[in-house]
Amino acid sequence: MGEETQRIGRFGLGFNSVYNLTDLPSILSDDMVLFLDPHVQHLQAMGASTQKPGIKLRFLKVSVLDRFRDQFEPYHGLMGCDLSSGAPFKGTLIRVPFRTEEAARGSEISSIMVDSAMVETLSKQFQAEAFQWLLFLQSVRQVEMSEIVGVEDGRPVLRSRGAVSLSGRPGGPRPSIVTCGPGERSPHAPIREGRAGLWEPVPAGIVLQEEQDGQQAALATTSRRYHLYTDTRHGFQSRVAIAVPLGIADAVVDLTRQDAEKGRVFCFLPVPKSIDLGLRVHVHAPLNMAQDRRSVLLDDRVGESERELVRHNLVLLGDLVPGALLACLQDLAVRRNQMPPSHFFGFFPTLPEGRGMETPADRIARSFYARLVSGPSFTSASARKDTAN
Repeated sequence: MGEETQRIGRFGLGFNSVYNLTDLPSILSDDMVLFLDPHVQHLQAMGASTQKPGIKLRFLKVSVLDRFRDQFEPYHGLMGCDLSSGAPFKGTLIRVPFRTEEAARGSEISSIMVDSAMVETLSKQFQAEAFQWLLFLQSVRQVEMSEIVGVEDGRPVLRSRGAVSLSGRPGGPRPSIVTCGPGERSPHAPIREGRAGLWEPVPAGIVLQEEQDGQQAALATTSRRYHLYTDTRHGFQSRVAIAVPLGIADAVVDLTRQDAEKGRVFCFLPVPKSIDLGLRVHVHAPLNMAQDRRSVLLDDRVGESERELVRHNLVLLGDLVPGALLACLQDLAVRRNQMPPSHFFGFFPTLPEGRGMETPADRIARSFYARLVSGPSFTSASARKDTAN
């Protein structure tokens, strides 16, 4: 069976994350709506059970706004969804009614209560991090957070709290020049093949906006730009990519500065910050995570079904990630010949101290330096001498 690179999702945990915030999610798409009730407290009379804790309805066959207004009105008028039109909705909406204090006390799923303070925290996190979220996604080109601030003519009125988008033709290949934000966008440009046809550089920027005192004001207008290096020699499930932050005039920034952007690990989206690969650049690697999603699965004393997942991780950490980092450095040495040595060596991983259990960062560093010693030299005029030393 060929790899299904156009499908969204891989680990099956994405949707389940909504249960951090709700006990009663629902999904509306085309002419169908699915209501989920894991506690079977609200939908039992309509056929839900512990074996099948949910119900499906084809809402075009019923006047849902008359019969089930409390459940369907939140969808009506949102993102172009008109439940009075008699036509299917060309899209997908997921409703996550926040868990109240009362619901949290009786929930067997989570005790997390969502109040206004938590919503504000999540909004600020979005505004602070959203510029990174689209770096390694395959299909998503825009993310926006909005707040429903009222109803007008029976339809919700939305206020944007921030948005990030990629330029380029919808459905087309990722362009080589990418601008993120709701404002000006760079014109679509064809993909430029990098060194040996293996690397695709993708700069990206962001503009975030929020409303202050009833006025739309710029929250952050400074551009965030990156070069994205993607190793296309391997299959989709083993593909590694590296995002290098750029500064003024697209110069590579000094990653050793205290105020430099901290490198993060991505598996399409950012993984918890507790997972550290010891690198100052952003790295995407399709790693298999432990059940708590807070560490990389490396223990080979697991069951047979997980041993292949561990082997996959070992190949990524010991071969593909170090190889991608070296290829990225070689490409930068050619493209940015005058890059200062301090900037160049900011890409190098930290050597392991040799104490305790080997970490993912240790495995990457050992492989990187073994390859560096035995592999081809760099050609950067500013870094060649220091690299040899």
